[in-house]
Amino acid sequence: MTLWVEWRSGQLTYGEIRDRESGRLQTLTYAALLWQLFRALIEGALNDLVRDLGRMVVRTVLDAIDQTVEGLLNDALHLSPDQVSVQLKAEQLGYL
Repeated sequence: MTLWVEWRSGQLTYGEIRDRESGRLQTLTYAALLWQLFRALIEGALNDLVRDLGRMVVRTVLDAIDQTVEGLLNDALHLSPDQVSVQLKAEQLGYL
């Protein structure tokens, strides 16, 4: 809504809005890819502990890590999963 108000009042051009939103999407995409890399490394390290701790404990630890990191990324980037979905669709349609 804020972008709409800024655009309608002439504070931002359509191109500036597009650039801002594209930058946010790129940041989110990079952060998500980086998290997937770190997660793979963590999962690889935890897989060695399955024998000692059990698969259920390792899965619980991974789920807790996932929730914490994904929450942090969402809070830090101020983007909810719904917003990401809308932005990805807008990019596919050529709006961003």
